[in-house]
Amino acid sequence: AVHAIKFERLWKHGEYIYDPREYHGPTLYYATLPFAWLSGAATFDDLSETTLRAVPLLFGVLLIAVTALVRDGLGRGGSIWAALLTAISPAFVYYSRYYIQEMLLVCFSFGLIACAWRFHRSRRIGWALAAGAFLGLTHATKETCLVAWGCMAIAAVAVRLLPRPHAPKPLRWPWKSVAAGLAVGVLVSILFFTAFFTNLRGPIDSIRTYVTYFDRAGNHGLHDHPWSFYWHRLLWWRYPPRGGRRVRDHPTCRKGASGIDRRR
Repeated sequence: AVHAIKFERLWKHGEYIYDPREYHGPTLYYATLPFAWLSGAATFDDLSETTLRAVPLLFGVLLIAVTALVRDGLGRGGSIWAALLTAISPAFVYYSRYYIQEMLLVCFSFGLIACAWRFHRSRRIGWALAAGAFLGLTHATKETCLVAWGCMAIAAVAVRLLPRPHAPKPLRWPWKSVAAGLAVGVLVSILFFTAFFTNLRGPIDSIRTYVTYFDRAGNHGLHDHPWSFYWHRLLWWRYPPRGGRRVRDHPTCRKGASGIDRRR
């Protein structure tokens, strides 16, 4: 709901100002504009949950479609299974109906990987520019894009170092195309963070935000969990029975319990 309220300001007043302390990037709100226009809603109160949830749903479907771009890398069978398992994954199905930035971030991240792969295979500048656009979109979606970029970089180095006895002679690296792609990425990020040049402080705030997020990561402990936390969530999770422990006393809900009580 908080993102719906953020979208209301953009829709009603045509204004977006990036907040480096909270709420993440602007792509979710701009992606919602066509859905709101097509819905026929005259006011914000007329917008339905269906309209808003259709936005992450679209990007969930696009994520499946992008699998076709890496077909020659995964193989026909591998790409079909990847698409199928993505389509029926409980996590992806859930987040594809959740009006937050996660589905957009995953879609844009995979788009970056797929277009970079196509550029690696063809050396065509168009794929470099497309990869750059996805790079900028990931940055304009959520600050945790740094995690995805770091994983991509580590994977690329690891693959480069793997022994390949029959590998073809490497081609000369097309630095001009890479530079053009990076330039497109910077431009896309600037366009969104400035709200199309109406808030020139936005790109600076998109860098300043990491002071806040690194501080949260190291000092606040909101997301500090034991190593087995996500295995527990994936393999066996249930709410305590009624009449048992209060929700606020459950180990995973102790932080921020007052907020949970208010929602109850």
